[in-house]
Amino acid sequence: MDKKELLKNEFIKGKVSRRDFNAGLMGMGLTAAAATTFIGATIKEAEAQAPKKGGHLLVATQDDTAGGTVDPILMVNWSDLDRNGPLSNRLLESRPGEGDNGLVGALATEWESNADATEWYFRLREGVEFHNGKTMTANDVVHSFNRHHAEDSPSPARAYITSVTEFAADGDNMLVVKLDAPNADIPYVLSEYHFSVQPDDLEDYNTGYVGTGAWKIEELEWGIGSTFVRHENYWKEDAPYVDSIEIFGIPDNSSRFNALLAGEADIIRSVDSSFVSALNDSEDANLLATASGSHLTYPMRGDTSPYDNNDVRLAIKNAVDREKFNEIAFNGLGTVGRDHPIAPFDPMHCDEIPLREADPDKVAYHLKQAGMENHEFELNVAASLFGGAAAGEAFAQLARDNGLNMTAKVNPADGYWGSVWMTAPWSGSSWAGRPVADMIFSIAYKAGSDWNESFFENERFDELLLAARGEGDFDLRKEMYCEMQWILYNDGSQILPIFTPWLDGTSSRVMDLKANPYGSMGYWFWDQIWLADA
Repeated sequence: MDKKELLKNEFIKGKVSRRDFNAGLMGMGLTAAAATTFIGATIKEAEAQAPKKGGHLLVATQDDTAGGTVDPILMVNWSDLDRNGPLSNRLLESRPGEGDNGLVGALATEWESNADATEWYFRLREGVEFHNGKTMTANDVVHSFNRHHAEDSPSPARAYITSVTEFAADGDNMLVVKLDAPNADIPYVLSEYHFSVQPDDLEDYNTGYVGTGAWKIEELEWGIGSTFVRHENYWKEDAPYVDSIEIFGIPDNSSRFNALLAGEADIIRSVDSSFVSALNDSEDANLLATASGSHLTYPMRGDTSPYDNNDVRLAIKNAVDREKFNEIAFNGLGTVGRDHPIAPFDPMHCDEIPLREADPDKVAYHLKQAGMENHEFELNVAASLFGGAAAGEAFAQLARDNGLNMTAKVNPADGYWGSVWMTAPWSGSSWAGRPVADMIFSIAYKAGSDWNESFFENERFDELLLAARGEGDFDLRKEMYCEMQWILYNDGSQILPIFTPWLDGTSSRVMDLKANPYGSMGYWFWDQIWLADA
């Protein structure tokens, strides 16, 4: 084997970087053009490799809240989701463009409803083992889902299943879901990340958590780091590939990026847009950009002065040029929003709603109507979440340019969700996209929902939401959803300026990392990741 082939094999195995590989080829006398051709062929050969088993995966996230949880009824943030992901499965996986209208069987292999969609039947996969060796049955699924369904449940997912009258087991391998009204979206609902399955006799839902996922807990230390090891009896054939995973938080964007370049992390969650160019130029790391329905929001408490005044809300909505905000805060990578959460690619998106342009005359008019011409508005943001301080400060500066007196207050990321979000009169937030409009409307905009972060209440909106859930005609249903989007546009107490792509960074050794555009269904497809140098 000559030197060139030896170097190629080392590159394929992940033992040399693309930069060193290129330098080695040039040192052997290849022209730049020939080296480039050889590199391209070699990369294709590397990509065509069969997945390997083994290795330890290091994952740095932007958030590692000290008081986090993997309990499905209590999870509220990305820190929770990141750690629950390796541990859990749901009945179905949401995979846009695959399976049955974007749904692929996981713990369930088949699903169907009666004629009017008031009963749903899910056939469960046989022989699935929990981490403790117990075989999963329909009773475990009923138990897990009833924890969300109970009247006193703290679960924010309870808003998704208000029409459910009963979860019932029909033998060991059939789940029956009974509803008091038609709901064609139940399979999508039950693919949401909260609806993971645990044994019906589990007592500790945090550090002693037991699931069906590809890994199980070895160590769970919030605010420090967590380690997960392979579940040897995982139900998916040949998966997982990685032996163990270590997840730890690095809230600072620069430090997280540098950890990737230094080999101290194999994957970094939430690459700050300011590092996109550097990551694209790196030969030792890669950018994974996934278009998504995720969105940045600045919810105002509609039950709190001065944001209970719609003139105040309209002044703020008209103060910021959304395209400029996208360019400044997200390097133009996002898609501008219209103050409602239905992404432009969603079939229920209302194309009639115009994009707001910054209008200082409207800002002045609405401030005068509210008697708030001299009021200083304060937007609370977190240092390293949802665009961080840079996005919040960009929003504030653009607003000031158009006559709105406001500042952005930067809060530490640690503890933000518990002490600032839904507490401060005006704060920053972010949401993953949902595959059906009903889900995001039910959980974040319906009056009384646990995660109604803007405390929005509109009787007509709630009426339409209920009616649309049971409407089988697509065109009529879209009309209802379009009216709901207009209500949020005109009267809502949230600013939704941008839909953001998922931006993740990986080392060159990480293979087959894929993000779900609907991050709320499970952010990454964990069990298909493998390491080239394992």
